[in-house]
Amino acid sequence: MNSGRARARTHARTASVAIVAGLVPIVGLITACGGAAESKAGVPRPAKPSVAATVVTPSVAPSVAPTSASPQTVPPVVVIEQDANSQNVLQAMDPSGTPLWSVPYPGPGVPAVFTAGSRIFEVGPDTSVSVFDRTGHPAGSGVFTAHFGGMVFSPTSAEWAWSGEDGVSPSPAPAGSPVTVSGSFWVAGVGEAPHRVYRWTESDTAGAIGAAGDMLVDWSDQGLVSSMFAPWVGCAEGHQPTSYVVNPVSGRRTDLGSDPVLGVHAGVIASAPRNATPQAAQEVVLSGRTSFTWSEPLPGTENPSGVFISPDGGHVAIALFNIGCAGDQPRFRTAVISVSDHSVQYLPDAFAQGWLDDTQLVAQVTFNGSPNQELDIVGLDGTRSLLGHGRLIGVLTPA
Repeated sequence: MNSGRARARTHARTASVAIVAGLVPIVGLITACGGAAESKAGVPRPAKPSVAATVVTPSVAPSVAPTSASPQTVPPVVVIEQDANSQNVLQAMDPSGTPLWSVPYPGPGVPAVFTAGSRIFEVGPDTSVSVFDRTGHPAGSGVFTAHFGGMVFSPTSAEWAWSGEDGVSPSPAPAGSPVTVSGSFWVAGVGEAPHRVYRWTESDTAGAIGAAGDMLVDWSDQGLVSSMFAPWVGCAEGHQPTSYVVNPVSGRRTDLGSDPVLGVHAGVIASAPRNATPQAAQEVVLSGRTSFTWSEPLPGTENPSGVFISPDGGHVAIALFNIGCAGDQPRFRTAVISVSDHSVQYLPDAFAQGWLDDTQLVAQVTFNGSPNQELDIVGLDGTRSLLGHGRLIGVLTPA
């Protein structure tokens, strides 16, 4: 998933990346879904209630798709988290909403779960990372060292990366005096020991840099993306003056400019103006293989809350939200920019969470206070179908 990713998979993640906390180990807890208890979902909403968090451990875990199927015919797997009174679960399903497998998790806390490409990554509090495949089965494990500024995951391999601080000079730093913070980007993976791939430095007065140097916000098809957060994140915007991409193998750096980067994928760069005025803070700038600036048509009434580049780079989705006031109901929709001709369409009552494929989004369509909000598959052609109820963790691509 490119969202990511933000979860961050911007999703903050991460955006562009999504996080579910407190997952118990997946191995041995996979659930078979079938028979009379199975709930079918690919029907017009709102025909299906929330999937029940019932766990039955089978003797043999199901495969997501026949092994003879080509990558082009294997559908993506959608992973969501669901809250329930009896047992919270991490639920995997196909795009029609048919459950594939599920695992219980105890609730908010650690470890945290991320998705990238065809894999699920479980990050523990003890510097360990466990990796699982699309069927929820273990695919190996590894470690990381102390980090700050985010951990990101490879879309093509069982690897992860993080930013770590190496030191501050002078130390201790006198208040208000010039200081230099140095750090590194590290990469590790299944059977791959942590190794440094890039060194960074930041200089400013003591206290201005704080605990954050150069952060990692995504691992895209272009490499390790380092940037501050978007202006709408507020005090978490960060310090670093330049956004850039680092090749995780060679360590080569490519600068992307001074603006916060919201996504880099398939030759498209999405960013937000730095030090923006209130109106400019509602802009998204596209560069790379195109050049276009989108501005919120109703300034002051809606705020961008997530930016997602489609897998083929053909579209950029911007989730928009107005929380309302004085008892007003929240208003939400999604702007979708066509990279080829810069046309913009708006999907009403759809709060994009990520792309299912090149032409369909996974979107939240309710804001009613329930922990299990309705998620729909929303097509650019106007079609909609119920996916399920919960919070999107990510979309797993074919291996």
